Amino acid sequence: MKNRLRFASLLIAALLLVLSGCTAGFYGVEEREAGDEGYGSVRAVLPSGEGTASGRIPATVYFRYLDQELLAPVDYEFSLSALSTVEEMIVQRLIDGPEDPGLGFGRLFNPDTRIVQIKEQNGYLSVTLSQEFLADYEDMGLDASARRLAILSLVDSITELGQYSRVLVLVDRQGNGTGSRLTGNEAGFTELGVRALEPLSRDASVLLTAQKVVQTALQAMVDRDFSTVESCLARSDFDGSALPDSRTVQDGLAACSSLISFSLRDGITVSADGQRATATLDYSYVDPTGLPTERLSVPLRLVRENVWKVSYASLLAGLSQR
Repeated sequence: MKNRLRFASLLIAALLLVLSGCTAGFYGVEEREAGDEGYGSVRAVLPSGEGTASGRIPATVYFRYLDQELLAPVDYEFSLSALSTVEEMIVQRLIDGPEDPGLGFGRLFNPDTRIVQIKEQNGYLSVTLSQEFLADYEDMGLDASARRLAILSLVDSITELGQYSRVLVLVDRQGNGTGSRLTGNEAGFTELGVRALEPLSRDASVLLTAQKVVQTALQAMVDRDFSTVESCLARSDFDGSALPDSRTVQDGLAACSSLISFSLRDGITVSADGQRATATLDYSYVDPTGLPTERLSVPLRLVRENVWKVSYASLLAGLSQR
């Protein structure tokens, strides 16, 4: 009988030792090179505070792109703990803003904004932010119109996970932990006026795609806005050739035919490795004699650099004076 009790005690002690060993959490994740998988660069994110990490979750966070009404994706791997959900970490990442603004990613949230509460209710996710979310931030160009895109970035980032199809953004106006709904005017949805903002579904119309990059670059060519065109150009072409210096680029764009209009035909084809794409366009432009003319079925090459970019050499070839 004593032997049985001793054996049982040893077995329990061994189990406790194994279980205690399981509490050593994993907090770090390896950072992958940009473009290894998916659309954007991949960042490692660690949970704040202490706690045991329970897993690593890939997620896409959408930031503003090129001061346009567009959202560009950056892929993260979040290392979760008992203190944070992936939704909380996504919202905090949006508030903190992008690490690489030099790549064209921009901030949409007042940095003083805090997360008050995130919870599920009635089949959607409710996100309550502190009242600082409603404060304009002139130095960063944050106003009501930026708040609209900020809300959409939050909705699109969370719904990308596939867990929730709708998200409601509330604001704790009194600082007592209770969220209240925003009016359309406050949230930048001016078409709603003073009506309260309802839970929002995913809005793909603001997401940066290869087609949106082509449209942004070529509309800028129509407007002769060469700075915007340059921001849409790939730093390195598919053959490894580097983008020339800014002065050379600007001069090259200015020498192109004056584009009047363009239209995309037959969609955009993407290479098997997902790193190159080709758009087919019809151009209407002014020829060297000053007469309007057309070029049909002109190829335009794109290269993936965190997001899709236009090939400078390909753009020049399609709009050259010939």
